[in-house]
Amino acid sequence: MQQLICPLDGKPCEADCPNRYRDAPEGGCFLTTAQERGAMLFDLGDNDIGLLFHSTARPSKSQPLVNLAEKAAPGGNTKSGRETQRDT
Repeated sequence: MQQLICPLDGKPCEADCPNRYRDAPEGGCFLTTAQERGAMLFDLGDNDIGLLFHSTARPSKSQPLVNLAEKAAPGGNTKSGRETQRDT
């Protein structure tokens, strides 16, 4: 049985991943399920992942993880959405 691909690192799901579904031999977790349902995944930095569901989004298993921490301008605001909402 082929393992599902982790959207975080692009490798097969690891057997010891703390988020892995325990009853699914092929692996997977809430991130792979969200991605299969059409969510865009965003790396917010500091081990935070954001999910964006849109009514016109089409599921795509090849949809990459968007790393917002890397896209931030040097010296710019790299706070996660949670921290930004808390500050305002």
